[in-house]
Amino acid sequence: LGVASSNPQIEFGKANAKRIKEVFEQEMFYPNNLYKWLDGNAPNEFGMRDLGYYVGYQICENYYNQAQNKAEAIKTMIELDYANEAEVEDFIKKANYFSAPLEELYEAFENKRPTVTAIKQFKNHSQDVSPKLKEITISFSEPLNGLNTGVDFGDLGQDAFPKGTIEGRYWSADNKSWTLPVALEPNKEYQILISNNFRTTNSLPLKAYLITFKTGNE
Repeated sequence: LGVASSNPQIEFGKANAKRIKEVFEQEMFYPNNLYKWLDGNAPNEFGMRDLGYYVGYQICENYYNQAQNKAEAIKTMIELDYANEAEVEDFIKKANYFSAPLEELYEAFENKRPTVTAIKQFKNHSQDVSPKLKEITISFSEPLNGLNTGVDFGDLGQDAFPKGTIEGRYWSADNKSWTLPVALEPNKEYQILISNNFRTTNSLPLKAYLITFKTGNE
């Protein structure tokens, strides 16, 4: 404090503080954005890695500057328990770095996320899906990036996940839908979790969506 940092991210961050804050507020709630900000070479609009160190530095500097007891402020920063969510949130609130409370920023983030709007071949929770169905197409509320995908098991586990889903997945031309091949059995309950690894071109993650259905007779 009062001594210039040798870390180039700090000088760059201070020169681009407004835009870095704007982008960080949009991206900080999505874990897959971690390597845009820390310990990675994921591309970002600034062309510089590890700018999360600047964000942390600025939060600490703000906290120090607002504190009446500077020695106590330094002690707090050294001893801060990062596993204690309430303690960390109180620290961030006092630092007054972000443009709004974390709750408001998170709500804004959630409201911007794309969603699954439909399943082409049947309605979710259908109880008489044809076991002869060969593919499932999921429609999205807006175009996604056409690259990142992710499916997982639901609460019923691996046994309820369709077979034959690996080869033949494809995006629509406008990236507003994605198709998954399936090999189904009669009279069986299935679940497919469409995960938040799907994302837009500006890294907004899809809200996870659980597909649940049961097949009918042959």
